[in-house]
Amino acid sequence: MNTAILSQAATQARGLAMDAVHACNSGHLGLPLGCAEIGAVLFGGGGLRYFPDAPKWLNRDRFILSAGHGSMFLYSWLHLSGYALPLDELKRFRQLGSHTPGHPESFETVGVEATTGPLGQGVGNAVGYALSAERAAAKFNTAEHTIFDQHIFALLGDGCLQEGVAKEAIAFAGHVGLDNLVLIYDSNDVTLDAMADRTQGEDAEGYFRSQQWDAVTIDGHDFAANSAAISKAKADKNGRPKLMCKTRLDDFAEGEEIVVKPLKAFPVIRDLVTDVKTNYKMAKKIPAFTPREGAQWKWQQEDIDRVQEFRKCIEWF
Repeated sequence: MNTAILSQAATQARGLAMDAVHACNSGHLGLPLGCAEIGAVLFGGGGLRYFPDAPKWLNRDRFILSAGHGSMFLYSWLHLSGYALPLDELKRFRQLGSHTPGHPESFETVGVEATTGPLGQGVGNAVGYALSAERAAAKFNTAEHTIFDQHIFALLGDGCLQEGVAKEAIAFAGHVGLDNLVLIYDSNDVTLDAMADRTQGEDAEGYFRSQQWDAVTIDGHDFAANSAAISKAKADKNGRPKLMCKTRLDDFAEGEEIVVKPLKAFPVIRDLVTDVKTNYKMAKKIPAFTPREGAQWKWQQEDIDRVQEFRKCIEWF
């Protein structure tokens, strides 16, 4: 794993998100800023198995952004990893007729697996995807040929865990043992209204363990920790869904400022963006969209060969 390249990619993803939100004076920055290293490992460090040239490849891993308000996280990584989402579309974020709506829509943007927005809904989507993947594997896999062995990932935030639809889906996934499901919890101690401890105090790791899940708390900004946790989650076929990790926003601004103020007073974003770009040695011009770079930094030939093999089989189904 080339952490230098992944770090550069994470910085570019943050820059794209900040520029897009600032350009339209609308959007949410917390998740794209706090989860950039997670995105780099998923889309560039081997966490996800996917192929932009065959976005509907049946055995791809699925990534669902349950916290759909952080949509620029997903759009940035789809763009950087080679999907058909050009820079001009990121510049049109939240504009009428663009392919980058405020919340991800599966029918609008290549690479978006599920339309999300209502908090917690994406958790339910992910559980449904995981169940259908297990059923497909049971029906089509044989002792000689593994046709389906994909994993389902979903990124959620504090708001998702406050919703009943998420809790019901989590309980079901643990009960039926969907061990192809991995939830990534953007637990950054901040909500839109205030710091999280003003409204919630649940032991998330303890809760998931009580629902028959494996759960681990890691530093979501550590490339090696992210990679190791994802690899272990995918390798453990133990009948238990998986949960990870922990992120923070204090590297970028005080929590109260980054979450509460920007949506109520967008001029604050200019100062915030300038400070973050200074810290990460990015161009200070606003907006200063990062030029698209090739996606060769993540592809291994064996992955490409396997995808090409499966593409030949797509028409069978």
